Amino acid sequence: MFALMTLAVAVAQCCAAGVHAGEMDHAIHVRSSVHNTSKIANDGILRVPSQECGYILCNASAVFDNLTNDIHYWDYYVEWEMPKEAKADEAIFQMGRDYQLPHSYLVFRHFRSNLTGMYKCRLLFRQAQVGSHIVHLSLDESTHSSRICPH
Repeated sequence: MFALMTLAVAVAQCCAAGVHAGEMDHAIHVRSSVHNTSKIANDGILRVPSQECGYILCNASAVFDNLTNDIHYWDYYVEWEMPKEAKADEAIFQMGRDYQLPHSYLVFRHFRSNLTGMYKCRLLFRQAQVGSHIVHLSLDESTHSSRICPH
């Protein structure tokens, strides 16, 4: 019984290795293929042309710059949180959101009004959120996409 309790304490200490929510916001950088956006500010707005095909890249590879020996790259991963309406639409999906990947693409085609809303890129450390970056997608109805989307 003592050995089981000791193991439980060791696991709890391991998984709470001093990284706290919001501590790694600075390590997240978000860019988009729309308008050749170099960087989207946290809580920023991206106006997407009607019927646009493109992506938003959430990259948190800077988190690896100062890792210690007890924290490894496989402890981090990135994923997108999407509005409910967008989750059900096949015109938008995530690529690269899994363990050992410090980046994730949010890919969309034929952008339309049901894909608008707040998107949150979440940086996770051992399944606990340690950073985030919010992007608000809005529909720019004054312009139409110049790209042809594959079906």
